[in-house]
Amino acid sequence: MTQATVPNYYHLQLYCTDGARIQLPKLAAFTSGTIDAYADGDGSVIDLSGWPAVFRNTSSVVGYLEARNGASILMPNVTTMQGIVLTHSCPVNVPRTLI
Repeated sequence: MTQATVPNYYHLQLYCTDGARIQLPKLAAFTSGTIDAYADGDGSVIDLSGWPAVFRNTSSVVGYLEARNGASILMPNVTTMQGIVLTHSCPVNVPRTLI
């Protein structure tokens, strides 16, 4: 999957816990809607590594990225976020450039 579309005001929801993995390494665009990605617990990973430098929410609502308790959301190319709430608890793997 390289792009996703959900209606405006809707969210694509990705949740993983207890060491689960969600792998979407080729997802690189939203044409509508936004994302909620939640990872919790050691070894839990949401892989969005295909996203380009700017993670832009074009929806009328805010999107959320949340990683807790040693979980990771992989977005190594992202240098800028717009319209996204980033939540994390230590220890967590968040690039310092996004904080």
